[in-house]
Amino acid sequence: MRAVLLAVAVALAAALGSPPADAAERADLVVKLEDGGDAEAAARALGGRLGLVVAADTVVVKDGLLGGGRPAGTEWVAPDTTYEATREPTDACYRACPFSLDGQPELVAVGAPAAWDVTTGSPDVVVAVLDGVVDTRHADLVGKVRAGPTYVTGGCQTATSSQASHATGVAGVVGAITDNGLGIASLGWRTSVLSIAVLDPCGIGTASEVSAGIRHAADTGARVINLSLAGTAHPALAEAVAYAQGRGSLVVAAAGNGRSTEPVFPAGYPGVLAVGATARDGSRPSEFSNRGAWVDLVAPGERIVSTATVAGGYLTFDGTSFAAPLVSAAAALVVASHPTFTAADVATRLARTARPLAGTNGLLDAAAAVTDLPGGFVMVAADGGAF
Repeated sequence: MRAVLLAVAVALAAALGSPPADAAERADLVVKLEDGGDAEAAARALGGRLGLVVAADTVVVKDGLLGGGRPAGTEWVAPDTTYEATREPTDACYRACPFSLDGQPELVAVGAPAAWDVTTGSPDVVVAVLDGVVDTRHADLVGKVRAGPTYVTGGCQTATSSQASHATGVAGVVGAITDNGLGIASLGWRTSVLSIAVLDPCGIGTASEVSAGIRHAADTGARVINLSLAGTAHPALAEAVAYAQGRGSLVVAAAGNGRSTEPVFPAGYPGVLAVGATARDGSRPSEFSNRGAWVDLVAPGERIVSTATVAGGYLTFDGTSFAAPLVSAAAALVVASHPTFTAADVATRLARTARPLAGTNGLLDAAAAVTDLPGGFVMVAADGGAF
């Protein structure tokens, strides 16, 4: 008779959607006892057994029933959780090196260490760097940066070492080989980079060359297109940007270094993430950076150490050209951690999670951008896009 009654009870529990006690979800629980509280009694009430004694008034109940409430004699009950060591790359310049005696504080300023705890990116996510010719043989880029086509038709024989290294530096900020004990760390860590040459060694390219490069990047499936270049509006450029957006690419562009509030292009086009610059530690906007409501967010762009084509292999760079690739790298991390996000979703996430900084629309926070709200939920906008 007892067996029959037990079977009926189990059947009723299943019908009502409540699992039997033995099937209830269990976990290790941390329990804070009230004065005079009995640890053994709390463990029994929670259906588990006494484990680690954390403090005189705090214990662990092993395999306790989740949702078992707060037994008499306890202040609170919370599931135990886990923590992991923070990811810190082994690259020499991350802490300090001859090229950067204070390391890479720009990565800390944008929340890189906490972002890397969530994701170090994916080689399947490609950021297209449209710039000059990148030295893909650089020891910190080889095998990580792939050379695409060259659309440059003009030449320049008077480039400075900084100008000639511009593209290689931008590529390094996005995706230099990280955790290899050499040179710099990149925010992108495992992100892949496609280099498309649209500027000559002096950093000059035409609207047609840049537009052709944008279209090629979109056609190859680049999830992010970095444009560390600026100029005036042009119909060919506007159409190329719209084409890339239609193909699912997020376009990120430098806001320019003219100390102006007037938009430059392509940063000023709709849907393009326009990036201004800040001090290396993110504490203030850079004096040289363009600004205004049209600049979506800012990132460090002063004394950024990165890969170069000159002897020694590294230089420090200034400008919104080196703030933009930090945002592009962060965008790639968001894509890696949220593969179903559209380009608009990624842009919205980056903009909405930016930290307040006076005089700007917010400082890039890569950690916040890759982290969902507690409980694993994603806020959804009225149009269905993810925040």
